[in-house]
Amino acid sequence: MKRLQSGKFWLKSLTAAVLLFAAGFAAQHLLLAWLFSPEKLRQAADAAVAGTGRKVRFVDEGRTTVFPRPTVTLKQVEITRAHGEAAEIRAEEMRLGIGWGSLWGEPRIEKWVLLRPELSLSRDAAGKWNVADLLAKESRFAVDRIIVEDGRLLLDTPERRHTLENVSLNVNNADDAQTQIKAAGRLKTPLWENDAEWKLQGTLNRNAQGWRMPELAIEGGSKWRGAAFSFRFAADAAWRRDSGKARFSKAALKLDIPDYEMHLNAESPALEADGDSLTAAAANAVLTAKYGGAAWDGTLDAKNIGVWPDRASAEQIGLKGSRKTDATHTAFTLDTPLAWRKGGWEMPAAKLTTRMENAAGNPRPRLISELEGVWTYSKGAWQGSMKGQLDREAVSITAGYTPAEGGAHPARLTAKLQLDKLILTPYLENLPEGAAAYPAWLQKSGAPEIEADISVNTLQTAQLEINRLSTRLLADKNRIVLPDFRAELYNGSTEGGISMANTSPPTYHLQQYARNISIRPLMQDLLRYGSISGSGDAEIDITAQGGDRAALTRTLAGTLELNLAKGTWLGINLNQALQNLLGNRPVKTDAQSVTPFEQFTISSVIRKGIGRHEKAELRSENLRVELTGNTDFNTMTLNEQLKLYPAGGDGSPVPLNIRGKPDNPSVTIDYKSLTEGLDTAEEKQQALARALREQWQWLNAPKTAKTQERPSESAASTKLKPTPPAKP
Repeated sequence: MKRLQSGKFWLKSLTAAVLLFAAGFAAQHLLLAWLFSPEKLRQAADAAVAGTGRKVRFVDEGRTTVFPRPTVTLKQVEITRAHGEAAEIRAEEMRLGIGWGSLWGEPRIEKWVLLRPELSLSRDAAGKWNVADLLAKESRFAVDRIIVEDGRLLLDTPERRHTLENVSLNVNNADDAQTQIKAAGRLKTPLWENDAEWKLQGTLNRNAQGWRMPELAIEGGSKWRGAAFSFRFAADAAWRRDSGKARFSKAALKLDIPDYEMHLNAESPALEADGDSLTAAAANAVLTAKYGGAAWDGTLDAKNIGVWPDRASAEQIGLKGSRKTDATHTAFTLDTPLAWRKGGWEMPAAKLTTRMENAAGNPRPRLISELEGVWTYSKGAWQGSMKGQLDREAVSITAGYTPAEGGAHPARLTAKLQLDKLILTPYLENLPEGAAAYPAWLQKSGAPEIEADISVNTLQTAQLEINRLSTRLLADKNRIVLPDFRAELYNGSTEGGISMANTSPPTYHLQQYARNISIRPLMQDLLRYGSISGSGDAEIDITAQGGDRAALTRTLAGTLELNLAKGTWLGINLNQALQNLLGNRPVKTDAQSVTPFEQFTISSVIRKGIGRHEKAELRSENLRVELTGNTDFNTMTLNEQLKLYPAGGDGSPVPLNIRGKPDNPSVTIDYKSLTEGLDTAEEKQQALARALREQWQWLNAPKTAKTQERPSESAASTKLKPTPPAKP
């Protein structure tokens, strides 16, 4: 307390304060003026780039501060290109803070801050970086901390520019044996449509051989097809001065896309990189995802991988994957060498296997393939060829794709398929009933036009076998066409065209000329009409529009012409029916009733699912029948007016009406037609009696050897013996 009251104490304190202020003033205005004078700064800048042919430019009016360390702030700092005037490195502001010990000892920069710097990086034809000369120079000053705020790095390659923006960098103990590094920023590159945020962290350990960063970690995120994703790369990184190579041991990459539940984990025991290449003896990856209504998973193994600026290769890549839906499981493998060069790649010896099974019930294996071949890709176009087995049958396929050329030419896919045998039944089981919808992928923007040559020796379904099928396939967003379809089926052959138009609902067009075919299975498959059999020729030209069979039948239109031999009309026995009618007995019609014929011709015009014909002709051993009427395929009913003549051609015809379902029609005599043109009741009675008498005579005439009864007719006629008609 006495000291506080002492005048000597206060005099000493005041003197010390004055001296301290004087020292600060001297440091601020004398020492710093000498240390950070423009001349001193320019000397230091010139020394930093001496021998490089570069210049350092900055605004002369530097701002200095004393606390917490002597610091100079320079504005608009630029380093020019070698032997040029254009700036290659620039910073809006640079602050250099030196330690107090630098005033009387070894110079040391305690804090070096760069505000909004920009650096352009590029390589010449020899592969030398444009800043290699600066990196080779040894600094005259030790540096403790380096801080970069809102930096920008421009990396120019021969074809593209990649940009790092909003770069922040924090380096502690920059010149010590152990340096801590943190960095972050945003990447813009033409290789990726969206910006990518990234962060880097690690501790750099220096040694005589180079440096090592044992826990390097880079992480970040971006978007893919509108979905956000994150990534993380970690490795034990090291660089050797003698080889100039960096090595990333225990390298691991993790990628996650939550929207697709996609998770990728890739690893490599070691990656090696230098200025021109990246190599790895081995690498593997595991992928799981949910996409397109399916769960995907796969594994990838690769060995002897190499990446260079203009090429890349892998001695062997092995891919095993699967696709699972509620209905099916599909597994596939791909083994191949891979070579990439200037925007294109090649798989010179690819081996592909596939297998599909039902997820529940009978697995019904299908799409079982073992294929080998070559595939290449270049600038958006690809082509390839593969041979092997599909569903254990020989197959060969070649294909090529060319991308669209602006608005001048659309994308185009060409192919040639040769297949020994294909059983379609397992592929058709899970398809919805009714007509097929127009393929959605053909309607998408950029979908290619397709032209393919298809050849299949045997094509089987549960009800049909097609042999020697050959056709062209033309498809685009408007139409799918098989313009020259040829095949052997229904025990004969057919040729013509088949098309599907992209209307709403789709429109189908079938044009076929069939020769020597079995007509019943054709009519059953085409029209669900199975009451006529035999073999012969058919000309079909029909169209239909609809989304199910009922709609297709309602809109069915066109023509159908048949010329058949040695067949049967199923559901009715005309001989027996006529005898029963003449004998005043009921006519029996059922599935067992048949009318054999030697010849049957018909020309039908179809409108709205109803086929109409006039004077179709059926010839049997003892009958010649003219048919006029219609068949309604919507309700599957007949409405026929028949005229029955004796096979020899003499005598009056017997007119019959046949109506109802084809397998059980009603048959009656058409009395109106029989007496048409007669006026009196007596004339009508006489005409009826005469016609019945004539029919009775030729029905019961003795048969010659030339016209022996067929077993089916004989059996039918022996069941019911006709009785003579009543006298008129």
